[in-house]
Amino acid sequence: MAVFTITGATGSVGKAIVRTLQHHSHEIRVLSTRKSLEMTGATSYYWNPATNEIDSDALEGADYLIHLAGATVSKRWTASYKKADCGQPCSGNATFDWCGPQNEKAA
Repeated sequence: MAVFTITGATGSVGKAIVRTLQHHSHEIRVLSTRKSLEMTGATSYYWNPATNEIDSDALEGADYLIHLAGATVSKRWTASYKKADCGQPCSGNATFDWCGPQNEKAA
């Protein structure tokens, strides 16, 4: 059993991944911008990419980080929508910069 930390777990792609991982009995940790997210079979942790705030327990001992947070793919990608969302996924990436090599498992 592996431990997966997932951003964007409430989106259409995220939900499908969570279901698949749960089917294979993996531990699921969800990083959410909602402070009180409840998701069956997963533990929720607060994350605010705008301020780089993250509950570090979500990443402690995690084997994998799946970063899906960003703009919804079910909305029409107009020029104004792209401009309004530009950078959202990238801003979340800065939060994870610190979890690189020191969080990797030794071979």
